[in-house]
Amino acid sequence: MDDLFRRDSHYKRVLNKIIQQQIEEKGLRLIKEFKGISDDRDFYLADDALMV
Repeated sequence: MDDLFRRDSHYKRVLNKIIQQQIEEKGLRLIKEFKGISDDRDFYLADDALMV
């Protein structure tokens, strides 16, 4: 994802916050605690979203 965002954007922090909020809002039960996205996390771009 490094090539999608500016280096000074702190994108991991922002994405981690969004993901954590969605987990809580949707009441998702996880197998293990979400600790944030990793540098090599797979992703794809949908029409209007970044899918992590």
